[in-house]
Order: sequence, then structure tokens, then C-alpha cells
Amino acid sequence: MNALEFEDVTFAYPGAMPALVNVAFVVKRGTWVAVAGRNGSGKSTMARLTNGLLLPSSGRVIVGGSLCTTQPDEGHAVRKKLGLLFQNPDHHFVATTLEEDIAFGLENDAMPQHAMQRKIEKALSDVGLSEARRRDPRHLSGGQKQRAALAGLIAREPDIYVMDESFSMIDPVGRQDLLNVVRQLLTPEKTLLTVTHSLEEMLQADRLLWLEEGRLTMDGNPADVILSILQQSPASEWPSFVYEVSKQLVEEEWLKSPLVKEEELVEHIWRLYSNR
Repeated sequence: MNALEFEDVTFAYPGAMPALVNVAFVVKRGTWVAVAGRNGSGKSTMARLTNGLLLPSSGRVIVGGSLCTTQPDEGHAVRKKLGLLFQNPDHHFVATTLEEDIAFGLENDAMPQHAMQRKIEKALSDVGLSEARRRDPRHLSGGQKQRAALAGLIAREPDIYVMDESFSMIDPVGRQDLLNVVRQLLTPEKTLLTVTHSLEEMLQADRLLWLEEGRLTMDGNPADVILSILQQSPASEWPSFVYEVSKQLVEEEWLKSPLVKEEELVEHIWRLYSNR
């Protein structure tokens, strides 16, 4: 079953050139798809189109195989099935304590009180914020705010999680901790779509969509897409130690083609060393 479909979607902000042009792709249920591209490529616009915050100028966005974001009577069902996590966590907070803030979303879903409390406790534990449950989320640090926003989304348990550069304020170790939490969300029934600038995050996904000036120009295995971009753009914004080392090995004829995955480079160097 398809979790999310973009059918030739074009979107333009008033008085501006289109931010997305004829974008078409299908996300299968139970997969992790990363979306990447340079600044201004349309990534955040795409994220906001997934749950109807923005509506296509042309084309359709289909959620859960049947819900169309442009149908007014399906808006609540779309947002219940698909949860969107913004880049700026302050956009999520509406209450004066963290547990009340998470409860607000669950109350809107008409969840019983006993089930609500259990979900709040688990979500806060998952992101490492159990001790902050009675703090005002707006007074947390930037990284804690992003963890808090993720907890609110986890508690609601949507079928599709869309995250728009949601871990940008968190240090690399903390980011990996949350990515491990995110990966645990992925089941045959749950789907992830993450907008990111992080090379490490892209490589953990099952599939990578690459946007250029509002157009979907590459779609495939993350390592293959990233390698293609690095080869096309020597001055890429991603400094990749693995890629640079593997290029040297190619030049010295110790490797047939460059790599981007650290584990593959380590394995290859280990084989070279073992065969000496």
C-alpha cells in the first residue's frame, strides 16, 4: 500500500516563481525516505504539502492511499494519519508545561485519559525528557525543544511521520540518539519522510529524493545518489572524509570506485590490510 503520493505537484507562492514543478513520486508504507537538496530547492515546501498546510497549485497529494489534501472534509483525517514535525520546534508549543502540551494533541484526537497518560510517559522517556515533564517547553534549550516536539508527535502515533530538518539544533551524538528513536518508529505499518541536510541521516534512509530548483532530479539508493552529487559538485556543501579517502584509493588503484559509507570503506581497508 502507498503511504504518500505526489501526482505531478506544482506549487507557487503568490507573486513568485514555482517552488515545486511537476514533482511526482510514491512512498511505500513501511519505508524511510529522505528528502534533500540545496537551500531553496523546495524541501520545506514539499513537507508542508504533505499534510495540507499548503495546497498544490496543480496536481494532487494523496495520503494513506485515499485521502486527498485538497478535499476540505478530509483535512482532519489527513493530519491524524500524517504527523509533521517542523524545523522550528517553537511552532509546536501551545501549553505551559511539556506534559500538557503533549496532552493537547491527544485530546484533539479524543483519546481516553488513562491511555493518554501512558503515551505521554512513554514518549517523554523515548526522547530523554522524563524529568522535564512539568517545565515550560518554551524555556528549554534548543535541542531539548526539538526533543519535546518529537515527543508530542510520537505520542500521537500517526501512520506517517514527516520531519522537516527537525534535529538541526542537536549535537551529533544527540542527533544520532534521536535518529535511533526515529528508526524504531519504522514498522511495516509506519512510514518516515525526513527532510535533511545531514549526510549521515540520508545514508540511514532506504531511499533518497534529491531536489534541484523545485524539480525532483534524482530518486534512488541514498549512497548512489550522494555519490553522483559529490562527483558532479567537487565543492559540495558536504565535506565527506569517506569520499575523499576513497578517491585517493581509486587514484592509487586500490579501489575501483569512490565510496560514501564509512562501514564500506573500513571493510575495504581491512581487506587490503589482511591480504598484505
